[in-house]
Amino acid sequence: MPSETGKYFCLFYFILFSLDKRVHTKKINTIFIVMFLFLLPSLLFTDIYNFQKKIVFNLLGIINLALLGIFFSRITITLVEFKTLFKNFIYSIIPLLIILTIKTPKFSEIDFVLGANFDTSGGFGPNQVSTVLGAGIFILIINQIVFKTKFFSSNRQLDLFFIVALAFRALLTFSRGGLLSPAAAIILPINLLSKVQNIQKIIGNFMLLILFSGFAFLLVNGITGGVLLQRFSGETVQTVSGKQDKSLEGISSGRSSIIEDDIKLWFDNIVFGVGAGESPYKRAEIGEERGANTHTEFSRLLSEHGLFGLVVNILLIIIIPLKIVTSKLSPQIKYIKLSFILFALFSMSHSAMRTIIPVIFYAFSAVNFYEERKG
Repeated sequence: MPSETGKYFCLFYFILFSLDKRVHTKKINTIFIVMFLFLLPSLLFTDIYNFQKKIVFNLLGIINLALLGIFFSRITITLVEFKTLFKNFIYSIIPLLIILTIKTPKFSEIDFVLGANFDTSGGFGPNQVSTVLGAGIFILIINQIVFKTKFFSSNRQLDLFFIVALAFRALLTFSRGGLLSPAAAIILPINLLSKVQNIQKIIGNFMLLILFSGFAFLLVNGITGGVLLQRFSGETVQTVSGKQDKSLEGISSGRSSIIEDDIKLWFDNIVFGVGAGESPYKRAEIGEERGANTHTEFSRLLSEHGLFGLVVNILLIIIIPLKIVTSKLSPQIKYIKLSFILFALFSMSHSAMRTIIPVIFYAFSAVNFYEERKG
């Protein structure tokens, strides 16, 4: 499956680099070992029908997260290497921007409706495209407020221009998650930066980013004839026409009902779950047209892995972030790690493991920095 190439490469690189003992400077993080082991029992309950597709689409992403967490916990890098690594990540998004620009029809020819837009997403999944673009925005903003250096281009203002360009294309997809994820990941742990930076400078950086982002939103809202604002306000075709009132089901684009079904499946199979990749098939038995794939990784872990999935959820959402918060790391390193975790968690909540980005971002929180060892 070409759409899952990133997951295959992720597994391949884990195997390849794990053989190189030169990068192993730390002991393995046992939390990620526990996570990996707790994902395996669900395989015993997976039906042989479409076995490979079920495993690759549903299980390989979270397995890669556990394996990369094991690998990253054994290496140590500098902040300079960190910046170089993610600078290359930004370069990899440029081809996507070019493709979207080329493949998008004239705006006047697009019928903007209250739903994810495939025309402005280059024919790809709007949710996935928005996630990738949001990751680029996230990396560039992290540099602006943490390092305050010329990160991507040779000019700080040009970096801000690229943030606007990425936000512009992400907004055009009409997929909200790709923009909400970086916003939440950057803002929620900001109190950590206030311990090492002047609060006025932090506010100044945020005001500048809000100004640029607001410009992109107003521009796209104008192009779409105000439909973008309706989309972000939670409106649907039914609510605009007056046939329905606003509801969580409509605002979440059907995700809430899938989560409810996942929880029902978990309660019926509370110990081992229904098996990896089996939730869409079991969900179809609950009600008509309810056999969609899960968009929320956390509910999928419950329905398909049972109590083992509950433990994995606790590790992902509580234990690992709490371990970072209570560690003796510098506030700057804590902020970087927690923001990457939050971006991954929010991405998993609306796009599960559709892309490899939340896998890499979350596992990156296990990396050790040389600056952490000073003193």
